[in-house]
Amino acid sequence: MITNFLKTYELTTEILNLISSTDSYCYIVSPYVKIWPHLDRVLSIASKKEAIITFVIREDIKSNELIQKLNVEFGFEVIVIKNLHIKLYLNEDKCLFSTMNLYDSSKQNNLELGYYVNNPVDIKREIIEDYILADKTAIRYPGKFEAKRNQILDKVSAAKEILESQGFCVDCRKRILPDFNPYNPRKVRCRDCYFKTEFLNVEIKYCHYCGLEHNSTDRKPFHYDCTQDLKKYRSLVKDYD
Repeated sequence: MITNFLKTYELTTEILNLISSTDSYCYIVSPYVKIWPHLDRVLSIASKKEAIITFVIREDIKSNELIQKLNVEFGFEVIVIKNLHIKLYLNEDKCLFSTMNLYDSSKQNNLELGYYVNNPVDIKREIIEDYILADKTAIRYPGKFEAKRNQILDKVSAAKEILESQGFCVDCRKRILPDFNPYNPRKVRCRDCYFKTEFLNVEIKYCHYCGLEHNSTDRKPFHYDCTQDLKKYRSLVKDYD
């Protein structure tokens, strides 16, 4: 059974759900967009919660009217590309390639197909940012929520610095390259301590993350609060990089 493909009658609902479920960012790449009542309600809710949504549309005789609605009224970023033909819908969790423009009437009049793909972050970087938005004809209309986008990106940058910083040897507290994966902690000792320790529920002295005293075993090299912080940082970075 094919599970990743979406048929015509499924596409509109899936795209609306993708917009509604956005937490970090959403890209709607659709040459032609026609806002029907249900989509209008979904976008109004997204605007009220200051969702960071970018619409990428095609330049045509109706694009100015659409820019007025999406950018001025709702506050979303709009990018206009002269000969855009790609249809792609993406947020931090999902990526949907489709033959369908964002038209409600398409499900009544057209035979369409969509396909979910994995790794939306890779698609965002390699297809949207490095290919679509790099088109020389692209004209950008910044949204009202750019300050919020920049705040999130600053948090991502800070989280990456933390995850790439040095950790602590759990035996001697020496600074070492970290293994900051709280789900599968492995090498949490410096080279000297690594070779002199038998790894079977060995007691540790220091938290691998913060370096403070920690009475635990190899299976739990982090304080509870440190584990929660690391999960938060990793989740934040995962959405963007």
